Amino acid sequence: MVDGFFRKYGLACSLVLAAIAAVLYSALSLVRHAQKGERIVFADAYDSHWQMTIGKQKTASQPFENSLNSFVLLKSGTYTASLYYTPQTWG
Repeated sequence: MVDGFFRKYGLACSLVLAAIAAVLYSALSLVRHAQKGERIVFADAYDSHWQMTIGKQKTASQPFENSLNSFVLLKSGTYTASLYYTPQTWG
């Protein structure tokens, strides 16, 4: 069922994601074999305060089907992306 969901929406099936713990308000995700423009979708309610950083590039969360958090990948390849809940950052 999950693979069918990813295929249906053209999402990267080869993504390995770290779970986001609500207590931490940040996480690292290993992105594998990604293509620029693909989307990571999380099964939590959309919140515009989430931000993803890849190197020095930042991108804000976007709603997926009007309800889920998602991020459009900024580059192709395998890399680590940092996710932050911006109201919880200092400075």
